[in-house]
Amino acid sequence: MKKAFTLVELLAVIVIIGVIALITTPIIIDSINTSKTKTCEKQKKEIERAAERWGNDNAVELNGLTEIPIDTLKKEGYLEAKQILNPKDKKELTGSIKISKETGQYKYTYNLEC
Repeated sequence: MKKAFTLVELLAVIVIIGVIALITTPIIIDSINTSKTKTCEKQKKEIERAAERWGNDNAVELNGLTEIPIDTLKKEGYLEAKQILNPKDKKELTGSIKISKETGQYKYTYNLEC
């Protein structure tokens, strides 16, 4: 007598694997999206910190400025990565960091939706 799986046993295994896939897929997708959001927020903070360092080193130039281009931070070595990508759409982050003065201190804000 041959030892083999019956059709019913194979179908049962396929159904079980399908149920497991249905349960785990949303969890995996959610964790990927959460990871992308956290990475995006970290990059935003890194860009704002780089602008703050630039502002501390260039206080004379900072007077009267309303924004700093990201390219300036890259060229002057304040951002180490040559190309910073948005984790959600894989496009290079460009634009400028807005500078505002609140209670005697400068505030640096990069508008990036995470």
